[in-house]
Amino acid sequence: MASELRSKLQTELSIGKINMGMLNRIIIEDLNIQDQDQQDLLKVARLSARFDIWELLKGKISINSVQLFGFDLKLNKQSADDRLNMQFIIDAFSKPQSDEPTRINLRVNSLLVRRGKLSYDVLDAPTTQGKFNTSHLQFNNIIANISLKALQNDSINASIKRLSVTESSGIELKKLSLKVVGNREQMQLQNFEVNLPQSKLEIDTMNLRYAGVTSFDEFADQVEFSLQTLPSHISLGDLSAFVPGFKNFKERVDFGLALKGTINQLSFTNINVNADEHLYIQGNANIDGLSNPKEAYLFTKLSRLSIDQEGMAFLIRNFSSEFTGVPPILERLETIAFNGELSGYFNDFVTYGILRSKAGTVRTDIKFSSDQDKGLNYSGRLRAEKFDLDVLTGNPDFGDIDFNFDVVGQRNQNQNFPNVKLLGKISNFDFRGYNYDEMTIDGLYKNGGFDGQFLLDDENALVSLLGSFNFTKTIPEFNFKASVDRFRPYPLHISKRDEDAIFSVDVVADFTGNSIDLLNGEININNLLYNTSDLSYSLDNFKIKAEHTDQENNLIIDSNFLKAKINGQYSYQTLWGSIYNISKTYLPHLPRHSKNLKRVRTTLTLK
Repeated sequence: MASELRSKLQTELSIGKINMGMLNRIIIEDLNIQDQDQQDLLKVARLSARFDIWELLKGKISINSVQLFGFDLKLNKQSADDRLNMQFIIDAFSKPQSDEPTRINLRVNSLLVRRGKLSYDVLDAPTTQGKFNTSHLQFNNIIANISLKALQNDSINASIKRLSVTESSGIELKKLSLKVVGNREQMQLQNFEVNLPQSKLEIDTMNLRYAGVTSFDEFADQVEFSLQTLPSHISLGDLSAFVPGFKNFKERVDFGLALKGTINQLSFTNINVNADEHLYIQGNANIDGLSNPKEAYLFTKLSRLSIDQEGMAFLIRNFSSEFTGVPPILERLETIAFNGELSGYFNDFVTYGILRSKAGTVRTDIKFSSDQDKGLNYSGRLRAEKFDLDVLTGNPDFGDIDFNFDVVGQRNQNQNFPNVKLLGKISNFDFRGYNYDEMTIDGLYKNGGFDGQFLLDDENALVSLLGSFNFTKTIPEFNFKASVDRFRPYPLHISKRDEDAIFSVDVVADFTGNSIDLLNGEININNLLYNTSDLSYSLDNFKIKAEHTDQENNLIIDSNFLKAKINGQYSYQTLWGSIYNISKTYLPHLPRHSKNLKRVRTTLTLK
């Protein structure tokens, strides 16, 4: 037999032992087949089959049992477009095409598989360690118990009692079981169960309807199916080979849903997701065109999406390698809930709905889109009334705020901060018990800084600010113009000294620095007016120019009452001491200063 197969296949083939018994049993041991490049293709330690000789004489193939132990099948191709290395075997045993349909009548009572291995490699494709890769598959420890009660041209009755396998990327299928019964018009999958290490999916019955076997040629459009899951659960860590970000996710999430339609017109109802009674998702969804995911359109109506502090802790510890607790801002918000709609494509969709928390309610209408090069983009509107900033910030000085903002933003993986364009109004803002009216913001938050304008028009303050700030850089940057008019600190609850105090001032600033001793730049204070019940003060101009180097600091002050130039190695905290020490050199009769003043090299010029 081995020599005949070698001749037919034109490749190296060996069989260790063949045993025939009573004309209805065959046992083959130590089968080895090489591909046409003289590389190992198939090894089988033991293959045995028992068949019904009488049924065979009637034209039926009835196999009582098949045992396939210790097999190793190695499939490969040089590139995605090349031939499979076992194509020559398929070609050798293929029958010539005929217009007459092949009559099928097959029965296999029991197929047992043990210690199986199966690999598939596209040799010129890159590998991905620890990540599922369809170009490099390595299935190990394949165990199966399958029964094919009947397979004919117009019907099937089969069951998988058990199928388990591991894949080199880390995927482990502990158990797959199901029963399938079908004819020319419909099929049922019964008792469907999938078990992963920490996950379980159960379906009582899945029904498929189609107009003949040819419908499977257009499966996405012509095969309708419906199912209802039984109580199931998943631990996303079981899917980390597909999504590496799930690798820390160890805890279970319970879920259930009903599904019906075709692949290209799919309807999900009764979606129910529950994580330890602290995170809930409930709703319905429709997906059109799923056979082409890039063009698939999604519409989801969420009747409930809620998460409390324990739910936030659940997500954080399962998505993070180090769990240090829930951030205080999320603790203060307590339970966060959203209900609304999500519609669009997987990489370009709109969310519309209401977001609720202890702080209040925010209405959202935001469009999200993702791009491999540009990252995540979003645009839309946020509105809120009586949103409690005290709860959000933990600062009791803040109270309620009403706002209406248009936002346009972008975030990609290479950015530490998002880029957000913000335009809108704050109609009410409580601070220290005072309610401010009419704030307008129009600016861009980019690279951790803000560039734009801010306007406050209140009966006790008129403030205009135009320019840019960035506190996040190693050396913070400031370049702005500010105008303050009719500013009354007392009614604003900023000062308790004089209820009649009012002042105005204009400021132009362009400087950098993260402390007063490291300032570089210029600050101009103009048109300063300060009036109280018993005092009136004005200052036309006060200009400060500072320069810091590794060797010394330089400070120039220019105003209508004081002109000064100071340079040297000094700190502004000890500057008065430096001036005092220099003055004592020329005025020795000055009293000794009560504090121990540090001597530094300073050059001082006063005009």
